Amino acid sequence: MHLNKNMKFFKVITSLIKTTFTHPIGQKNIFKTFFRILRWQIVSRIKNNSIENWLNDLKVICQSGDTGFTGNLYFGLYDYDDMRFIIDFLDDKDTFLDVGSNVGAYSLISAGICKSKTYCFEPNSKNYSKLLKNLEINALTNVFPFNLAISEKKGFMRFSSNLGPENYLLSTTEDSDIEVDLLETRDLDSFTFISLPTFIKIDVEGHELSVLKGSNKILQCEELLGILVEINGNQSRYGFEEDSIENYLNKYNFLPYTYNPKEKNFFRIDNIIPKGNTLFIRDLQKVKEKIISKKTVKLWNMKL
Repeated sequence: MHLNKNMKFFKVITSLIKTTFTHPIGQKNIFKTFFRILRWQIVSRIKNNSIENWLNDLKVICQSGDTGFTGNLYFGLYDYDDMRFIIDFLDDKDTFLDVGSNVGAYSLISAGICKSKTYCFEPNSKNYSKLLKNLEINALTNVFPFNLAISEKKGFMRFSSNLGPENYLLSTTEDSDIEVDLLETRDLDSFTFISLPTFIKIDVEGHELSVLKGSNKILQCEELLGILVEINGNQSRYGFEEDSIENYLNKYNFLPYTYNPKEKNFFRIDNIIPKGNTLFIRDLQKVKEKIISKKTVKLWNMKL
């Protein structure tokens, strides 16, 4: 068992070292990045919970095993292109929906850095508790958290509870011996927001199409300009094909793009990005104008 743990630790460290040399923030100061990695490996073994400085004035509560967030401690913005788009695009006039917010990385960026009105939805009770603590220590008053699952309609579904960031809603036909909770589900169209959403992030381990099907009214609103969808191959557990998300969003004139933060430009892609996030944009010209008009943001004293 100790050998397996040592091998796993070695693989993690090796992967982090490789990422350091390719990550846009990590490679700017390799030694500082190595120090952040080493520091957290030590701190996480000493403290059960640690309040860590993250971006600018933002703080987060982390502990060993928070694999959905610790990459951000090392590299600032672990999902660099996607998180940079959020920072470059959103401002205090926008409303952001974070569906599957986990402990709140994207919500903290939206509310804390961009000052946007932020609605976050996290069904897992443990993650939701951490999310609330992260919002509390940052004294964010422009965030509205919900401890429920977003789906196609109101109801109840079983939700795994012991898989960390990979927890998911079980399909009605799935028989599993993993730990599950019975959770309330709601569709996004059933909510009333202070202002109509400008951007939505969806990361629900394969249940993304059901989320979109419960958002038909929102998808028709011209205020909604972009959607970031994680596609990781888990759609099949609900009987969906990977291209079903792209086909569904095409009906509302959303097309897939990649974003180049350095040039602040977009590249149209023919297919979704497998095993990762795909950015869908509607009215590309309006999105570009919004990004160009926004003031430059500094993170970790680095001009982005």
